[in-house]
Amino acid sequence: MSSIETVLEQALGVVLLAIAVILVIAGTRRLTNLAKVVASGGAGDADLAYESAADPVVTPDEVTYSDLIVLLSTRLQNDIVIDGTAISADTYTPALISNYAFPVFSHYRQSLHFDTDGNISYVEYNGY
Repeated sequence: MSSIETVLEQALGVVLLAIAVILVIAGTRRLTNLAKVVASGGAGDADLAYESAADPVVTPDEVTYSDLIVLLSTRLQNDIVIDGTAISADTYTPALISNYAFPVFSHYRQSLHFDTDGNISYVEYNGY
């Protein structure tokens, strides 16, 4: 029985190695073709270089003062904290913008804070 098991293990190893080699060759061929297209300047917006299952939502970690004022000129979706000044999304309206005094900086660093369920609990902006 030991020799049969050895033969089966070696056969399975050869099959897995063959599959790995085929995948590497296919991937290399695809990358080579893409490199040729990009080098010739023929790649356009319609050409697919990479595709993921779901596009991640990427939020910029830096906003300007004017972006912050635009945010405060609309209805808030989440609670926000601007340099220690907390603004509740439930009670805030754009008419109350003058009630909140926060320092004026040219840029603010945005950081998202999540609750235990993975939802955004509040967004914090710190000026610099």
